[in-house]
Amino acid sequence: MKISFVEVIIFVVSALCSIQAQDVFIKKQKHDTTKKIHLESFSDLPDEIDGCSCYFSISQEDLESERYIFVNDFAALAFVKIEGKLIRFELQNHDEKRNIYYYIHNDDTMKVEIIKKITNKDEAVVIQGLITISTVKGCIKQKFTGECGC
Repeated sequence: MKISFVEVIIFVVSALCSIQAQDVFIKKQKHDTTKKIHLESFSDLPDEIDGCSCYFSISQEDLESERYIFVNDFAALAFVKIEGKLIRFELQNHDEKRNIYYYIHNDDTMKVEIIKKITNKDEAVVIQGLITISTVKGCIKQKFTGECGC
């Protein structure tokens, strides 16, 4: 049985594609996107949040009552509360043109998309957007309203 050069190339390429597909599947298993996790509000701010910072809440009422689902120190560090634990994320990347911030904590990832920004008379920035968090236990997409300022 003769095997042509083309058949060998097709075999190698299909084997590589199979390995890559398997690798992607295994990586996807780390993050269960079918289960929903829940962001919890918190009022006690971590010591690392000092000075200029951003505070995001589920509603304007929660924001005014100082109940937050996300706080950061102007992007480098961010905190969210999931299942009773305050989790510290670190900024990995920022897409300035699209106003998207990418954070990481161990195997957990968080993406913060700024959809609307308005600077008010106090020079604070009023923000609306979307937080997407993916953990080994599940994921969540949550709209938010918030403020950033010094």
